[in-house]
Amino acid sequence: MKSNRPGFGTRVVVVVDDPGGERSIHRVVGTGGSFGGNPFRLEVGLGAATAVKRVEAWWPASGIRQTLTGLEMDRAYRIREDAKAAQPMTLRAFAFAKGTPPHHDHH
Repeated sequence: MKSNRPGFGTRVVVVVDDPGGERSIHRVVGTGGSFGGNPFRLEVGLGAATAVKRVEAWWPASGIRQTLTGLEMDRAYRIREDAKAAQPMTLRAFAFAKGTPPHHDHH
């Protein structure tokens, strides 16, 4: 692996089947929001897509170009520069308590 561990600068294209035909969604892995509001992962909204055809990644330091297929919608995957396939990931879920009023500081 030559690129940085979180993949900053990696260009990612998600190609999906859409009711209007094939569509490409372009993203660049970055630091995201300010104040740590975004984890080191790329989240791509697929809109009205019906299937993921492929994911293409271009790694910044090595110039490696990957094409990954067989990925499912509404799933999380780990993509590594030195791997031949994406690895499925399980993301931890959390539940909000119902009926709990928001906390307000009154100083």
